[in-house]
Amino acid sequence: MNREANRIVVVAVGGNALMKETQKGTLEEQTRNVESCTAELIKIIRAGYQLVLTHGNGPQIGLIMLRDAVNGAQVTRPPMPLYIYNAETQGQIGFQLMRSLCNRAIREGIPHQITAMLTQVVVDRNDPCLTHPTKPIGPFYTKEEMDALQKELPFPYVEDSGRGYRKVVCSPRPKEIVEARVIKGLTALGLSVISAGGGGIPLVRGEDGTLTGCEAVIDKDFTSALLAEQIDASTLMILTGVERVSVNFRKPDMRELGVVRLEEMKRYLAEGHFPPGSMGPKVEAAIEFVENSGGRAIITCLEKAVDALEGKTGTTLIP
Repeated sequence: MNREANRIVVVAVGGNALMKETQKGTLEEQTRNVESCTAELIKIIRAGYQLVLTHGNGPQIGLIMLRDAVNGAQVTRPPMPLYIYNAETQGQIGFQLMRSLCNRAIREGIPHQITAMLTQVVVDRNDPCLTHPTKPIGPFYTKEEMDALQKELPFPYVEDSGRGYRKVVCSPRPKEIVEARVIKGLTALGLSVISAGGGGIPLVRGEDGTLTGCEAVIDKDFTSALLAEQIDASTLMILTGVERVSVNFRKPDMRELGVVRLEEMKRYLAEGHFPPGSMGPKVEAAIEFVENSGGRAIITCLEKAVDALEGKTGTTLIP
């Protein structure tokens, strides 16, 4: 497949776009959020691009962990491992996105098929990140709530940006997407695919080649970059809360970035312009994709996705 000629776009949507920070996570709330999200995503398909959609799941996993902690206290059921939570949220969110996109395509008369796929992602069993939890997930708790939860379900917590305490989990880098060839085959048939939700179901591969679940959560942006590379996508698009990436953020000399060459963006990253807890992983993932594939990476907000694909806005990273 000619990467430069195809119109396959891997689009990464954050879990917070599907469940707002102030919401309780009810089905009605999530359905409204998904409908709002797909109203923009269908524009990418309508514009003639082939969509491979990935999504976050941090808030949703946090709710499931809280549910299991409460249920466990009542019925003495032990909590499930993180990789099972990831599979559960992939199914839930993938279905909601697929149904909504399919319905929009039908209503608009777009002859396009969309499917969702559970996706397994292999990490290095010797990755040092597997012994050092760093990735906050789930809801925010007060100090008192955290102390009470620790009695029911001991878990490492961290104070996060002055907003409260959150559970932290291990977050190794993705090394292999088990279903990459299948996803690539589906795109060759003209389908749009929802895959690699929440960074994928984390697994380690044994010496005999078999796969075992791993107590971790993989960053969805790094998995999206690897997926885009492995299916020969022309573009990786990472959606966030801002229209463009900035250097000197919130300073008098703040400057938004438009088209940026790879070496320039690597220099900005090394200079510390992009914090590890927010824009840093998105920029790192964009750099990895462009460096490894020769394609382009775009960082922008959901509402400007098509404009950014057409070069009218967004931050576009090129070789």
